[in-house]
Amino acid sequence: MFMTGNEIMQSHQASEWDRMPKRPARGGVATGLESHADVMDRKLTESKKEGGGKLYRSVAAEGVQQPVHLSHQFGRPDSSGTRKGQIAEGHHRVAISLDTDPNRYIPVIHHNTVDDAGLYILDNE
Repeated sequence: MFMTGNEIMQSHQASEWDRMPKRPARGGVATGLESHADVMDRKLTESKKEGGGKLYRSVAAEGVQQPVHLSHQFGRPDSSGTRKGQIAEGHHRVAISLDTDPNRYIPVIHHNTVDDAGLYILDNE
């Protein structure tokens, strides 16, 4: 199955385990976790830096080649109170696709739960 980056973000959000503590602007202690949008922004920034931006350039030029794993298990509500499924694997690829061509199709594999996605990924490495 294929979905665009925009379609993925309408129905799914960053996985709960990828949300890191918020970094305070000036010292102090972190308060709460990143928003789902903050996670995707961080993943985009990481993709431009890690490996000299190799993944970013590859997805920008050729699109997403490896499937993104989506879970239909709801995560915590976002800032509007909406609960969505979770991106179980492939946050960087979705973030890059949204940045370069949000309407480009991305291969996806759907799973009932985040655990199902993890087991599938482990069994197929």
